[in-house]
Amino acid sequence: MPRDPSWTPADAELLTGSLAWGSPAAQLAPTPSSSFYYENIAVFDGTLTPGETVDYVKVFLRADATYNILSTGSYQTRLTIFDASGYRLLFVDGDQAGQPDPQPWDSIVAFRPEATGYYYLAVSYELVSSPSGSYSLGVGEDIGGDGRNTAVSSTGTLLTAYRNVLRVSAPSPSENVFINGLAAQVDAGSLPLRSAIDQIIQRADATTTVATLSYEFFTGKVPSQLGYDYLVSPTGPNPNNLNSAYYQNFSLENRYINFAVNLGKLGEGNFQFNSEYGNLTLFEATRKAYAEIFGGTPSDGKVTSLLSATFFLNGLQMTRAEYFAYYGQDGLSGLGTKAAMVGWLLGEAAKADIGIYAKSSNAFLFDVADGASFAVDLVGVYGTQAWAYNGA
Repeated sequence: MPRDPSWTPADAELLTGSLAWGSPAAQLAPTPSSSFYYENIAVFDGTLTPGETVDYVKVFLRADATYNILSTGSYQTRLTIFDASGYRLLFVDGDQAGQPDPQPWDSIVAFRPEATGYYYLAVSYELVSSPSGSYSLGVGEDIGGDGRNTAVSSTGTLLTAYRNVLRVSAPSPSENVFINGLAAQVDAGSLPLRSAIDQIIQRADATTTVATLSYEFFTGKVPSQLGYDYLVSPTGPNPNNLNSAYYQNFSLENRYINFAVNLGKLGEGNFQFNSEYGNLTLFEATRKAYAEIFGGTPSDGKVTSLLSATFFLNGLQMTRAEYFAYYGQDGLSGLGTKAAMVGWLLGEAAKADIGIYAKSSNAFLFDVADGASFAVDLVGVYGTQAWAYNGA
């Protein structure tokens, strides 16, 4: 990337003469990794004290590679990149590239050095006076800029992603055909690896995503790895897992509704859900849940249309509110009915891939594909207001 034209020779001279520049916090060179996306990775953990507003990390970059650089820390972090002569370089961050950075993350995406050599990454905190805290820095090196680690088999990569996301030990023959078809497209260069993994994530809408969204809403965090295996894995210890015969005849919507009622009315989400929604009418609860799941508050007209829509069930016409009550089994204002409403909203979000919950789930499962932390606050870690949807 070229130099920032607003950065003058005097700026560069002042910077390179500073103590922080002359004593970088670390000197890094990316080393081989098993990542799906990067041939090489470098990671560094550092600290900032009240006496220093910025750390400079010296890193060796190649002109034939593209780099994604991430930072996070005790406070909102800020990344900047300079060449070895102290000139600030132009770059694109995640927000500009449509990859929003949740707090306290910052990113430089698809950075392509103009020459091989050492560069300086500046890490600082935003809007914090006298900061004292830690930060982490990661540099992913994609040789050739093709979006995948060519040292790792595409088939193996996608098989691992499928197992991690779907929580299965061995895909069915038909799913193996699906995976091999994706791998062939990736190898041919007609499908980016990230897009292939996105297709795998869509396969999880009726299983892993049900557990992800439901647990986030009713308990404030997604399940642990053991929890996912109990709730989703067909070879796990739960005979009524989301891949079991019990769920096979459920529509996508009814999977979410059934799971939500079990968790919010009868399960470990009951206390939190009852304290927040127990005294609300179904109308009030729908407006509140919609705002949380999608990120935008719906109008009264929108809520009315959601609850009053009519359809036939077993030859009987009913409103959607009555359908929720049919599943909740405790009347139109009952907690089970409200839980059924939440389940339906979660299912609609997942189907359409819209709103903060659905987008956060996709981002989380994208990380799970390559290995990620479980039992996290999904929206707190992955969510951003840029994904809000108000249903207009």
